[in-house]
Amino acid sequence: MKTKLLLLIVIASIGCSKKEITTPDVVGTLTDRDGNAYKTITIGSQTWMKENLKTLHLSDGTRLVQNDTIPGIYPAGINILYNGFAAMSYKLPPDGWRVPTIADFEVLINFLGGYELAGGTMKTTGTIQGTDGLWYDPNAGATDESGFSAIPAGDVVNGTYSGTGGNAGFWTTSYYLTSVDEILLIGLDANVPQAIKYRSRPDWCFSIRLIKN
Repeated sequence: MKTKLLLLIVIASIGCSKKEITTPDVVGTLTDRDGNAYKTITIGSQTWMKENLKTLHLSDGTRLVQNDTIPGIYPAGINILYNGFAAMSYKLPPDGWRVPTIADFEVLINFLGGYELAGGTMKTTGTIQGTDGLWYDPNAGATDESGFSAIPAGDVVNGTYSGTGGNAGFWTTSYYLTSVDEILLIGLDANVPQAIKYRSRPDWCFSIRLIKN
């Protein structure tokens, strides 16, 4: 995550403690409008996609293409990154699912022990250097105990793709304060075990995980 470009919001970490988390079983599947099937997982009281969204169409049939002024995507190899306009369109999820709010993510993060601890429990394990994972060294704190299985699909900031391995960012449908020019997202980074709350311009691109209504 490009912390020199994305503004970090203060995180309350005092009093966080490690929770015992039992990795849940995969509980089902979700199919998007393009026919892509995804594993889903229940963590605490919530059911999430266990994989990143990769649909190329909105609910009205519009095909998404690279664009930074209307809902659009950035094809990044096997990953699809979405701009904030797409995330906020409310036209990506199939019936019964939604792009999460920041409150949805904070329920998850609190269940996993708070911002200071949650990032590691959400990231897949292993490293590129160790040839047993997708994250760069050190992939700090990674256990994937939650089963969320976040992969480092990277981001597009100011038109530049970061590449894979270093970070993951997940859109929410929550604005920062009352500004429609800044949307909140949750970031994970190879260098730290924390989950991090960021704000981003809507023309930048990140991953999306849907949550069940």
